[in-house]
Amino acid sequence: MLERILETKREEADALRGQAYSLRHACADAPPPRDLEAALRDEESVSLIAEVKRRSPGSGLIRPGLDPARL
Repeated sequence: MLERILETKREEADALRGQAYSLRHACADAPPPRDLEAALRDEESVSLIAEVKRRSPGSGLIRPGLDPARL
């Protein structure tokens, strides 16, 4: 039984390594992150940090059909 568990975990680890490679490759083509502090200190624009919540662990769905991109 222990051998079966070890084999399963080896397979899972191999799959995760493949995902990590794909993720690193995708991130290499991504633009560099913005400087958060500089963006918040910019006096020429409005500084805003917001969160869009679709659901709450205690209350469930907050706003059905919410499309954050349209906000």
